[in-house]
Amino acid sequence: MTNPGWANTDSGVLISLSKLVTVEVSQDKGSVNIGAGNKWGDVYSKIGEYGITVTGGRLSPIGVSGFLLGGGLSFLMNSEGFGADSVLSYEIVLADGTISTVTKESSPDLFKALKGGSSNFGIVTSFKLQAYPIDNVYAGSLHYSPEQYNALFKIMETYAREGIESDPKTHIISNFIYVPSQAIEAATFYSFYPEPVAAPPSAVKPFFDLPTIMNTVKVKTFREALEEYSVGSETKQRY
Repeated sequence: MTNPGWANTDSGVLISLSKLVTVEVSQDKGSVNIGAGNKWGDVYSKIGEYGITVTGGRLSPIGVSGFLLGGGLSFLMNSEGFGADSVLSYEIVLADGTISTVTKESSPDLFKALKGGSSNFGIVTSFKLQAYPIDNVYAGSLHYSPEQYNALFKIMETYAREGIESDPKTHIISNFIYVPSQAIEAATFYSFYPEPVAAPPSAVKPFFDLPTIMNTVKVKTFREALEEYSVGSETKQRY
């Protein structure tokens, strides 16, 4: 990392990849080549023009490299797995200085190791990711008062046991907030569905049936959903 005070080397060599910010969409829009220095917000802005997305981070400030090399949780994780599962190839500089394109066919062991193995096997300079034809989505926040907590817990359990399996396109992120200094307590859930549906899918409908303080769920672009969920997120945080 290159954030002040966050460098993982002391009196050693630190290599910054921050200028490797290319984003290239294939002619058939089936894949995207992404430079290692990108942030996901910038990536989504560029590929959104093509009506596609990738299994990237759920917050704009998240960096591409750490996310993909560490696994990565995306809005599509229930249907497509970790972000790393959608990587088709890696361009990597190995310890001997060799620049290699790593695929499942060319180097199966290294290809597997890079899917969660962090930066231990070389310096990855770019990632080729599977692209998905997703533009408009049905997404937004559901805010609940503490009086709904007991009902929420039951709904969360049912969704975890049955809902995800019945409709893996659904995605729910739960947050329980308590700020003692301001006497604020609430639950904020973010619901995401990768299609512009007119009503909540049945797998997540129980979350919508509960009384809410505020509900912002509606059809919007993927980029708009990302920006909404990213409000309040900062750099120098581990997401």
